[in-house]
Amino acid sequence: MMDESMLLQFFCDHRDPSKQSFQDLLHAVVKQLLNASSDCLEDAQACYHEATRAVNGGNMAAQRLSMADYMKLVKQMCSHWKRVNLVVDALDECENLSEFLDGLSELSKSNIKLLVTSRQDLSSTEAISQIACSSLSLVEHMTADIDAYLRGEIAARLNTGSLKLRDSGLAGRIVVVLKKKADGL
Repeated sequence: MMDESMLLQFFCDHRDPSKQSFQDLLHAVVKQLLNASSDCLEDAQACYHEATRAVNGGNMAAQRLSMADYMKLVKQMCSHWKRVNLVVDALDECENLSEFLDGLSELSKSNIKLLVTSRQDLSSTEAISQIACSSLSLVEHMTADIDAYLRGEIAARLNTGSLKLRDSGLAGRIVVVLKKKADGL
């Protein structure tokens, strides 16, 4: 029986080299799918047997899977669900954005639906627009939250004495500068 839906996630992290490329995303997705279903394990075993070749008088050696092989495997594994939702967070922190988006575009041609988050900068916004059905900017919606958080933190630090200001007007200026530097994050 086919399950309704599956949720997969990948977080691009500029501090972790194993979380920056599209190949890293494919590895993480395969691992999540293997943990989710024994049917996916069967798919992976079939892929392994297909990639294993007789070499040197009958000795078996597995070849590394190509990107196309991984794509095929992920699509096959995802076929066990009616709908697969893949969340890719912090796309702006990936390396080779063009390759990453090409891969996501290819995955989205199957039963995989994408939710991609990114900082709003010109290069990632333009690139994402190639595969996006819709977009939502949260920057303007977060300004009040950032303001409230900063004011609360400054007030708490003033109350505990961990922050001391000679000029009471400085607290407001600190909020303005930090809010500007936060740029909606």
